[in-house]
Amino acid sequence: MSTQQISCPACRRVLNLPADAMNRVVQCPACKQSFHPAEASPASIRAAIPKPAEFRGESNAPASAAPRPPMPPPPQFDSGERPSRRKKKDTEDLCPRCSAFVPQGLNKCPECKAEFEPEEEFKPWEEAGLERRDSEPHRGTLLLLMGIGSILLPLPFCIPVLGLITNVLSLGMGIATIIMATRDMRKMDNHEMDRMGRGTTQGAQICAIIGLILAALGVIISAIITIQALLD
Repeated sequence: MSTQQISCPACRRVLNLPADAMNRVVQCPACKQSFHPAEASPASIRAAIPKPAEFRGESNAPASAAPRPPMPPPPQFDSGERPSRRKKKDTEDLCPRCSAFVPQGLNKCPECKAEFEPEEEFKPWEEAGLERRDSEPHRGTLLLLMGIGSILLPLPFCIPVLGLITNVLSLGMGIATIIMATRDMRKMDNHEMDRMGRGTTQGAQICAIIGLILAALGVIISAIITIQALLD
């Protein structure tokens, strides 16, 4: 009796079926799955299907490719070169023109003959926020009182003679306050005076300017009033 090999569609087991069983439903003895032989594929087709490992390019055969060459070793540096170069940078400067090493203390490059400007003496009191030990105390309070006084003195401008005198005094006081405040702020910029009084000094200067304007007007008005009083 002739037989034919087919594969179970459920478990893919190869079954040998007689020729008279090819036209009726059969049952796989392994998985108990019932199927018609026409639904199953021949065992030769099943054997030709590649395994999953073959789809991924895997093979049990030994690889024929040459082994990957080892990585080259990292370059070796002379251990004595770096410390000497670092020590050279600590004791010598770089020329800004030719980038050659110049011993510290020289004002001329031995390679390109470029001359360097000598370093200025370090003055910590000239740094921002630092004051000199011998800096003068500020006069902000005194200048502020003078500025306020230059505003108040022109008030009696309507009184003959007295108004003229007070306005002239206000002019002199306002001019003196402006000059002194300007000098003090210049000293504060040069760290020669205490900078804590800068705000008060600026306020005194503003008051003096206002007083100077009032005094100028007061002198004119009080002079007219005084002349009229003397003529009467």
